[in-house]
Amino acid sequence: MPKFDVFVKGKKVKVQKNDSGFPSIMNDFQYVGNLIGSTKINALTQAKAKVAAGFFNVETKDNKSSMIDLTQSMSKLQKETRKNDKSYIITDFDGVLDEPSVKQSVPYNFNEVVNTYLSSIACPHKMYLLAKLAIETNSNIVLSSTYRTADPCMDIVIRKALRRSGVEEYIEFAKKYKYELRELCVEPNTKYNQKSRNEQIQDYVDFMKLDKFVVFEDRERIDSELNPVYTASSVGLTQEHIDKAKEYLIS
Repeated sequence: MPKFDVFVKGKKVKVQKNDSGFPSIMNDFQYVGNLIGSTKINALTQAKAKVAAGFFNVETKDNKSSMIDLTQSMSKLQKETRKNDKSYIITDFDGVLDEPSVKQSVPYNFNEVVNTYLSSIACPHKMYLLAKLAIETNSNIVLSSTYRTADPCMDIVIRKALRRSGVEEYIEFAKKYKYELRELCVEPNTKYNQKSRNEQIQDYVDFMKLDKFVVFEDRERIDSELNPVYTASSVGLTQEHIDKAKEYLIS
């Protein structure tokens, strides 16, 4: 089953899937340990219970400076030693995966219903193209859209969109690759900052030491070194884009 890192900030507890073998980092949150969970929701439930029970060593004012030193050392170790041979698909949502004809206002409780909302505005065919590309190239899927700040589970979004399509091929695909998609959909940095989309992607590529990756984008300017594949906002992802992406993901 997947391994999740646990992070704490005050009374907030978050988990992040991480099978790299190195502790991951979440901006402004303290890494306190890891655990095994069947799903992200299961892992988060466990994490909250263990934090409340004092299972993890959460930083206090007395040990804050030592924890900062530890976090900095972990970050340095990651940057110096980790080499990521996995291929990654970094994708926007609006203009790439959405259905332009579907118009829905963002709900007031967006963070609570993010998976349902995104699956309702997604185009099942585009989600199928994305998921099929990930399966065929064994590539991780990372969301670059600002929707990521609501911490969506992209594997759930994909499977919901495929199931509601009514297309038997898509429904069977969602069933067959349920667990593979769960493993391939990884957590992005959910921290919002004032940097451009290009800079945020560059930071992610540098931190994760990515070698094989592609960026699906419709409007934001992305440096050529980041392997952008541009879609038309009114059309979104097509087979032509998938074929181009494979040139970056398969080597």
